[in-house]
This record gives sequence, C-alpha cells and structure tokens, in this order.
Amino acid sequence: MAADGLMQEGDHLVLDVNGEKVSFVQKLKANGTIRVGKYNVPAAPLVGAPYGSLFEVTADGKSLQRVLLPPDDGITRITETERDNSAIFDRNTENQKLTHEEIRELKASGKAGKEIIDALCSNSATFQTKTEFSQDKYKRRKAKKYLTYVTVRKPTARIVCEAFYDKQPERVWHLRHDSLAIMLSLANVAAGARVLVVEHCMGVVTAAAVERLGGLGAVCALQLDERQAPLDAVRQMNLDAGHRSVLFTALTSSMLKDRALAVEHAAAAATAPARAAVEMPAVPPAADAVVVPQAMDVDSAPQEQPAAEGTSAAAGGEERVEGEKAGHAGQRGAAEAEGGDAGPGPSSEGQRQQRGKQQKDGGGAGGAGGGGGGGYGSFRPRPEVLNPALESGFDSCLVAHPKCHPTALLAAIWPLLAPSATFAVFCPWSQPLAEALSHLQASRNAVLLQVQESWLRPYQVLPARTHPEMTCSGTGGFILSGIKVVPPEATPLEEQLQQQLAGGGPTQWQPARQRAAAAAAAAASAGGEATEAKPELEQEDAAGGAEREAPNGGGGRGGGRGRGRDGGWRGRGGGRGGRSPGRGGRGKRKAEDGEGRAADTPDAKRQA
Repeated sequence: MAADGLMQEGDHLVLDVNGEKVSFVQKLKANGTIRVGKYNVPAAPLVGAPYGSLFEVTADGKSLQRVLLPPDDGITRITETERDNSAIFDRNTENQKLTHEEIRELKASGKAGKEIIDALCSNSATFQTKTEFSQDKYKRRKAKKYLTYVTVRKPTARIVCEAFYDKQPERVWHLRHDSLAIMLSLANVAAGARVLVVEHCMGVVTAAAVERLGGLGAVCALQLDERQAPLDAVRQMNLDAGHRSVLFTALTSSMLKDRALAVEHAAAAATAPARAAVEMPAVPPAADAVVVPQAMDVDSAPQEQPAAEGTSAAAGGEERVEGEKAGHAGQRGAAEAEGGDAGPGPSSEGQRQQRGKQQKDGGGAGGAGGGGGGGYGSFRPRPEVLNPALESGFDSCLVAHPKCHPTALLAAIWPLLAPSATFAVFCPWSQPLAEALSHLQASRNAVLLQVQESWLRPYQVLPARTHPEMTCSGTGGFILSGIKVVPPEATPLEEQLQQQLAGGGPTQWQPARQRAAAAAAAAASAGGEATEAKPELEQEDAAGGAEREAPNGGGGRGGGRGRGRDGGWRGRGGGRGGRSPGRGGRGKRKAEDGEGRAADTPDAKRQA
C-alpha cells in the first residue's frame, strides 16, 4: 500500500456496494476484473485512485465510472410535511402503470438507472400523494435495485472485522468490531507491548493487535498444534514490512520449553554473583544474594497451575525439561544453516521442517527486515523480538478460540504471561467465562476480574427521522478480563495464625478455655508451676465466693434460684456475675450481705 493512500497493484481491497453489501478483492490487478454486485467490471479505474473513492457501474454494466460527489438527495433535508398516507392502499400492480416487460425494455435500450427511477415515479398512481418521507424511501429502495454504487474502503481492522461479520459471522466466532475494540482496550494493547494472541477467528484479533502496535513491540500468534494459525485478516490488511516485523507464530509446547530454559538461564546468571561472594573468605555472603525476577520465580513451576484438559501445551515438569538443550542446539544449527537470520525461535522439529518447506516454495522470510515475511504463514520469530518476550514474559494476552474451554486454555498459557499482565478472553456465551472467572478467583491468580457484555445498536440519523434501526444483532458476546498476579503462599491472617500456632502461644482466634490451656502449657514448659486451667470468668466468680455449678451466666442464674430462699441475693448476684463482670462484682457484695442476714433467720439457727 502506498504511503499517500492510493490504491496500487497487489493491494487487497474491501468493496462496499450500496452501503449494505461488502466483499473482498484479492490482489488488485490493472488488467483483471472484479465483481461488483452482479456485474464483472474491469479493475483498471481503481488503480491510482484514493481509498474512499465512489464509483458507479455504467448502464450497460461493463465498466466503472468514478463519481466525485454522491447522488444529490435534497429531499432528506425536509423536516415537516402536511401530507398523510392514511388514504393510500397497496394494490400491488394496480398502482404502477409500467409492466415488467416495459421495464426490461428500458434496461435493454441502455437507459440509465436514474431515468428508470424517474419513469417509475411518474407512472406510480400513489407517488404524488405520499409524504415527502415516503417518497424519499421509495426512491432509495428503487435506487438499490437499478443503481449500483461502490465505495472502496481501506482494509483496517474494523473494516475487515465488519466484512467477515456481515458475510460469515461463524468464521470469526461472531466477533463484532465493537467487541474487538473492547478486547484491545482491556488487554492494554499499545505500541511497545508484548502481546500473546490465541485465536481461531481468521486472524482478525492478530491483525488488530499488529495494527495497534504500529511496528513497536511483539505479537505472538500461538498455535495449539502443528497446524498453521489462520491469518487471512493479516494478509488482507496490506501491512508493510515494518508492521509485519513484530508478528511471529509459534507452537505452545515450543514456547513453554523456551520459556523454561530462559528462566533457568536467568536464575543461573543471578546466582553467579552469589557463588563469587561465597568463595571470598573476607566478605560474608549476603542473605539475599540470589535474586530471581518475580516473573521467572512464579512461572518456573508451571505444574502448580491448573491442568489443561485436552491440550498438549500443559505445563509439564520432567518432560518439559528433557531434551530442551538438544532442541536449542538443533535450532541454533538450523539457524546457522539458514544464514543466521531465523534467530532462536521455537524449538519444534516439525515447525523447523515446515519452515524449510516454505523456503523451498519461495514463501520464506521474504520482505524487508527479515520478519513477518511476504506470504501466508511465513511469519518467523527474530531474536530481538522473541528474546525479550521469553525472558520477562508477555504483558498482554488476547484469547478468542472456539475449540478450547477458556479455563483449560488460560491454564496452558499462564506460565507465558508476566506478572501484572492484562488479559481479555472472548466467548459468545457467558457460562464458560463464568467458570473461568470462578477458577481464577479460587486459585487467586488474577485480580480485577469481570465479565461484561458488549452492546451495539446503529441509528438512522436524518432530520426529524433519527431513530434506532429496526434490525440489529442481538449480542456482541461476552469478555472476561483481569490482571495476572503472583498467588501468595498464604494470606496475612493465615500467616499470623500459623506463626502463633508454631510458637505454641495463645492466639486471638482460640476460645478462652483453649487460650488458658495454651498459656498453662507454655508456663509448664518454661519450668513454672502449672495452675489449674480455668476460664477467666470462673476464676473471677470463685474469688468472690459465689458457689455455682454451671460455668456460664445462664447456669449461674439457674443455680442461684434453685438454692432457695436463704440465698436469693447470692443466687441473683452469681447469675448476673456470670453475664457481666461489672454486675458480678456488685452481686458478690450483695451475696455477702445476704449470707450475713440469712444467718439470723430461724431456719439457719436450726441448721446450725
């Protein structure tokens, strides 16, 4: 695509026919033909014209004629009318005097579409009695039938997504352009980002990410198996070599192995200064000499992440480590044999053979910059793009894959993401995303989790006739978004509880009886004399002289009342003392006075 925005040979185009029908043009050729509606016309008038140009199919349907201005439509500026359509009845052919044979004769004689429309309006029995708004609608409907206008659109991410959605929405998994824009925003895709894309939507998500980066950063189109990722949208967007240089494709298993090897290399480089410090006798080794980056520390053990059912990219332990050195050695040898341009890409034998086959067919890393390639499926990783992503991980992730459950897919690619990486997962249904959200919440691997639904409704904007269109799509799908975090070993409360339990001391979460027992055990272990472990409230009541059999307040009140008439004050005081320490103190004093008064009664003297 030329820098000045003009259409050139070899460009891919998007044709908008009458504002309602969209089609693709693959590799424009000056001596070729294109299909516009039901006509096959030469493509020569398009070469050299700017994007956004308006063309009209001639009356004979054999060529294109450029129109500088759209057809005049002055009736759309009318805002009021005094007519009424209540007396108009649709009588089919009785309202139109021209027959089908006469209309075919007008078209065969070479009459232009405007002339045919004027003839239909003049021969209509009800056209003059209709309101101006109805007349405008009638003309528009006839213009779509007898006139063919085409607007050449520049293939951007939005235009390509709209074209796929209008033609075959199931091929892009019903991904609408507004949902795509929300995904890019939630995943924080911007220039300089390292984006991991897992999709099966004809490359629409990958193309949008590459377009957003503008040649700065890295975009990895991850493949779950040996089959190439479908990147039709990337090919149809006329991206130059600078934009294509950030894109590369890789297998999931290969990326996991390369990521594990990069983690080991980073850990070895970090422990080298520590070993040097240990060998020096004069300088004691520092406690924090071994410093491993947080991303590597977490992702070095992907077996702790949830297992992915049915995916070959699950984090492995021993199998992942085995053979990775041999794979990288073979990869370096292949890179040297190819001239050293391929770089340390994914260490998959099948993918290396696939690249060799592409080079034999002439579809290797063509194009300037050595990255991106010039053909479909020839996006090879370069060292300056791949190495930073392997060392620190990807900081953005876009997922839209119809063949895998979001929970299993996120578990498989989770080790490839750096801490604080933002992700967005698209799905036409809410239930799979709800299950993935619940899994992430339970594992504490992400924060700011939310599931939202995109909604879009187009409007007709005309004077005095602005209203929502009568038909629109029901839903734009659902999007799960969040931020990856490193899950802690335990929450602060759990850590404090574990420390106190390990030390043998009492904790604030234990009941009074258990705290007293723990304190007594601690005192006995220290060599002191262990006292009887009683609850605090029982010890307080025993010191006051109140005789109760029940340890709680309710039992104290029941026991006092049952002892009888000579100890009424004592029983009530003991009961209140069981409920409240303050009232218990007053109750003890009253109980002592009650005992003194009870000793002077006749019953007490007989008992003595």
